[in-house]
Amino acid sequence: MRSGDDPFLSKFGKSGTDLAGQVAVSTLFFAAVALVVCFPLVNTDIWWHLAAGRLIVDSGWIHNDPLAADTLGRPWIDLHWLFQVAAFLLHRGGGPLALVLAKCALCGIGAVLLARGAREAAEDRAAALLCAVLLVAALYPVRYLSLARPVVLTLVLLAAFLLVVERFRSHRRPLVLLWLLPLQVVWANAQPLFVLGPLLVGCYLAGDGLSSWLARRNVAGFL
Repeated sequence: MRSGDDPFLSKFGKSGTDLAGQVAVSTLFFAAVALVVCFPLVNTDIWWHLAAGRLIVDSGWIHNDPLAADTLGRPWIDLHWLFQVAAFLLHRGGGPLALVLAKCALCGIGAVLLARGAREAAEDRAAALLCAVLLVAALYPVRYLSLARPVVLTLVLLAAFLLVVERFRSHRRPLVLLWLLPLQVVWANAQPLFVLGPLLVGCYLAGDGLSSWLARRNVAGFL
C-alpha cells in the first residue's frame, strides 16, 4: 500500500514535512539574528559583572558591595547574581569569545521564541514570517545596542513568556502555563526587570476581561 492510500500515513507525512519546514525557517532566522548581533565586547560594565561572578564562585553569596567606590561596604542585594556567575564561568572557560557567542545565541533564541509567539497569536504563517524578516531588518541599524548584559536574558525570557501565554490562548491547555514558574524563578535571579513577566500576564488578563465585558454588553466590534 502506498502512503498516499492511507489517510493516517498521509497525514503523518504532511506533519513531518511541516515540522521540517518550521525547523529550517527557525534555524535560518536564528542564524540571521545571531550574525547581526555578532561583534566584540564593547560594554565596560561586563567586567564588573565578571568580578562579581568571580567573588560569588570563590567566596559564596555576597552581602556587601566590594566593587564600587561610592557604595563600598554597604549592604547589597545582587539581583544579577545568576547572570554574573554564568558569565564568569563562560569567560573562565572560553574568554571574551565565549561571552560573545553566548550573547549571539541568546539573541537568536529570543528572536525565534518571539516569532513563534507571533505565529501563535496571528495563526498565519505568512504574517509570522513577515514579522521575522522585519525584526531582522529593524535589528540591524541598532545591532550595537545588543550588548553582553543581563538585559539580554530579559529579552529572551519576555519572549518566552509571550510564547507560553499565546500557546495557552491558542490551545487552552492550562498545564502550558506551568512553564511560567521556572522562567520567572530564573528571571528573578538574573535581572531586575523580572517584574515584566507578571505585568505581561496581567495585561493579557486585563485585555481578556475587558473583551468579555464589552462582548456581554454587545459593544460593536466585540460581538
